[in-house]
Amino acid sequence: MRLNTRMKNNCDQEIERELNDLRNGLVVLGLYYNDSILQKFRIYLNILFKQRNKLHLLSRQDYKRIARRHFLTSLMALEYVQGFSCICDIGAGAGLPSMPMKIMEPQLKLTMIESQGKKVDFLKYLIKELAYHDVNIVNKRVENYYDEVFEVVLLKAVGKIRDLISSVDRLLEPGGRAIFYKTLRVEEEIDDDLSKGFHIDIKQVFTPLERAPLVLVILDKRT
Repeated sequence: MRLNTRMKNNCDQEIERELNDLRNGLVVLGLYYNDSILQKFRIYLNILFKQRNKLHLLSRQDYKRIARRHFLTSLMALEYVQGFSCICDIGAGAGLPSMPMKIMEPQLKLTMIESQGKKVDFLKYLIKELAYHDVNIVNKRVENYYDEVFEVVLLKAVGKIRDLISSVDRLLEPGGRAIFYKTLRVEEEIDDDLSKGFHIDIKQVFTPLERAPLVLVILDKRT
């Protein structure tokens, strides 16, 4: 009993640490939040920590910096989805980057594509606990999904641009936007053929709090 109590206390402390980092980072990003938003993130964190030793969603080290490395990094592209409503997250995994965006902007209509069954089960449980009824979870590889087109496609830690661009092109409606989260070496993934179908905007930014470099590659599909 004492061990279980100690483990729960440690988890509660970890969650409070993450929420404190999240608050500070949201201020740096200039994003409004309230108690309802923080409660959603609290639920999200609680579920992630419960799955820490059961399912490989994040690296072991990243459980010490979920807000810094994952929630806040995800939200750095939030301004580039403004004006859009129908969004697809390819390779959603732990719900990143789309779920932090959904929490901040509940009106977003979200589809999450994930090929691994255990991660799909996690996502279904997550959206149930967060009480979202307008999130669609698809258990398929992206190259096999043809059911719908979207205004925005999000891609974080899912592979090279050149390997995914045909699927992205198919999933985007004319005038739609793809957002890739990348490292500083992203130039190696962009060639002249890409500019034939997309307007390319490369934004080099730094994450709040840690000031780690990040590149957002924004591809606007030509009409």
